Amino acid sequence: MKNIKNILVTIIFIQLFLLNKGFVYGIILNAIAFSIDGNQQTYTPLIEEFNNYSQKNNLDIRIELNLLTRLNITYSTTDYGSMVEALLKKKNSKKNYVLYFYDNAYLNYYGEYLLNLNGLIPKEHIEMYDNKILADSCYYDDNKLVGLPVKIYYSVLYCNDKYLKKHNEKIPETWEELLKTSKKILNE
Repeated sequence: MKNIKNILVTIIFIQLFLLNKGFVYGIILNAIAFSIDGNQQTYTPLIEEFNNYSQKNNLDIRIELNLLTRLNITYSTTDYGSMVEALLKKKNSKKNYVLYFYDNAYLNYYGEYLLNLNGLIPKEHIEMYDNKILADSCYYDDNKLVGLPVKIYYSVLYCNDKYLKKHNEKIPETWEELLKTSKKILNE
């Protein structure tokens, strides 16, 4: 019994030592995300930015990201969606996640399990987001705010050749060209 007590005291001492040296965080938040291409995703830089901010400001909080890609699970986003739903229901969960990066197409499946953020996040912060995007992608049952957009993907961008030809413009290839061309056509 004395050995167990000594081992526990030693472990606590080591943890306190590491905590004071900045090696151990008091609060670790687990996050989970899916990306088809692990190299072309926004989650890791976002988490790294938060962790750097936390460290610089002595917040004693660290986020650990479990990034799932087509390399470490099946390619199907449906499989990821089913897995997240099971995690939210706490079925077969070995790890508790507090941050979920999910596709809002699954909101009908996840919404009932997600925390209502109304009243938890300052109104001024919510107002920084576009109301239409929030209404279309972040509310469950029309009044339960369950998420905030991290990124928005567009898979198609339509251009009207008639207007491009009329204004002697080519199809834009960058965001800057798109903005410049759009402003020119709108103003003319």
